[in-house]
Amino acid sequence: AAEHVIGVSSELILHDNWKYNENSIWPKFKEADRRKFVMMAGTSGQGERGNSKGILSGNAYTVLSIHEAQNYKLVRIRNPHGRGEWKGAFSDHSNLWNAALKKELDYIDNENDGLFFMPFSDFLDQFRLTWLCMDDDICGKDVHSNIEH
Repeated sequence: AAEHVIGVSSELILHDNWKYNENSIWPKFKEADRRKFVMMAGTSGQGERGNSKGILSGNAYTVLSIHEAQNYKLVRIRNPHGRGEWKGAFSDHSNLWNAALKKELDYIDNENDGLFFMPFSDFLDQFRLTWLCMDDDICGKDVHSNIEH
């Protein structure tokens, strides 16, 4: 599906294969982010109903960036509908945020704007799969930098 949306080949990562070994797949995500690959994550199901943590079923989300800060592995995600967000650790109302971390990650507290951070372990659990665009020329700064952060 990602190849049709992006127009170039992509790699599909099934999260079930990595949930219990997240340290093995983390470097792949870090490298994809460093190389400015376009990343999309998808959830299981259909109907776009939100689960108890705010993630919509049968939906694709944009993975904006990957971060390692203050011993946390975090993923910054955008719901393309611009509303509906993660309600767990590092959500807008999470007490895990501190001033230094907010500054380091350029965090802006803007409720229900569709942008959110979540721990990488929760990302692997809440999302079924991720597509990584695998073309440096196409997915370099021209495409990645134009995705609304």
